[in-house]
Amino acid sequence: MKGQYLVLEHVFFFLIGVIMTIVIFYTFSGIADNIREGSFRYQLLRVAETLRWDIVEAYLAGKETGAIITIKRDIPTEIAGCLYSITASENLTVKCIQTGESESLPLFNISVTVTNQIIYSSSGIIIITYEGDEIWLS
Repeated sequence: MKGQYLVLEHVFFFLIGVIMTIVIFYTFSGIADNIREGSFRYQLLRVAETLRWDIVEAYLAGKETGAIITIKRDIPTEIAGCLYSITASENLTVKCIQTGESESLPLFNISVTVTNQIIYSSSGIIIITYEGDEIWLS
């Protein structure tokens, strides 16, 4: 009878190990999804803030000097594997094309016109131009 208890004990401990492995795997994959989501939204916001800063900088420099100001900014082509679009009216909006998630920031009453109404991140560059009291994005 002792041999049977030993076999049952080993089987029992093996099952506990398998269950612990499965629980740990699902716990960490859930945590990774939460971190990925938070990181994605943070990166969208950072792209929007960088572009807004460049828009304000071009506007202020152009207003002060009266010159035509052009800023060429490299932008990431993807954020967490997602292509995104950039639009502007009263707010600057960076929106993931696949999921529809977006971040919007106000433009402080600066008149901004997007050349083709939408700029896609696939080009990897955005050109911000100040001319005649207006900002153009292309």
